[in-house]
Amino acid sequence: MRIILAIYLAVIIDVVMADQKPMSVVEFFNKATYENMETVCKEFYSDEIKFIDPLGEINGIEDMVKYYKNLYKNVDSIRFDAINDFERNDERVFVWQMHLKHQKVGAGEPIVLDGVSVFKYEDGKVIYHRDYFDLGAMIYEKVPVLGSLIKWIKAKAHGD
Repeated sequence: MRIILAIYLAVIIDVVMADQKPMSVVEFFNKATYENMETVCKEFYSDEIKFIDPLGEINGIEDMVKYYKNLYKNVDSIRFDAINDFERNDERVFVWQMHLKHQKVGAGEPIVLDGVSVFKYEDGKVIYHRDYFDLGAMIYEKVPVLGSLIKWIKAKAHGD
């Protein structure tokens, strides 16, 4: 009788767990704040997360939490809009647009930045996350002298 009960419970738990989907990418980014970053990161990312973006590479959940907390420290507002989303097996490509107001970026003026993220999942959590975006548009172009120089270089490259 105990064996039958154990099998029954295992099947029920398996069915319930199969219906629980991991947190969506948009939900993660729009739910995350400086205050709840550790909790939200640990819901979304695996302990062994490998993260790469134009600023560098991070390995492990603790460093991931530190990285995001540092980024979000001076955020006045942030919102991610989903432009497109592609999924195959345990991989997802997410095309996004970020709307950011940050005290230390662009003199606190709103910034709109387009980007693409690649995610790989394992056991319902993100094990690999790579971001592609124009770091110059986000940071360098907002620095007074450097920004003018970068804009001039881009204009010359486009034949303007």
